[in-house]
Amino acid sequence: TQTVNHSKAAWIFFGKNPLSQPLKGRAEHTDAIEHSGTWHIQLHGSKIWTLRPTAELIKKNKALKSIERIRVHCKPGDVLC
Repeated sequence: TQTVNHSKAAWIFFGKNPLSQPLKGRAEHTDAIEHSGTWHIQLHGSKIWTLRPTAELIKKNKALKSIERIRVHCKPGDVLC
């Protein structure tokens, strides 16, 4: 079994798109975290995440080298973790 380690803090972000067209979103970035990961809960609307393994993660698991980018479309009620 693997232990999941989350910090004692809870970070909550709220966003609203007042426009009738999709927002572009943030530029590609890596969040520096000291725990096992983050969770995204889609409450309303939708969001498309583009994910890829970092160089650090590929060093730990060479099988991930063949993965480029994956797109995840979150809709209301979806949890991405």
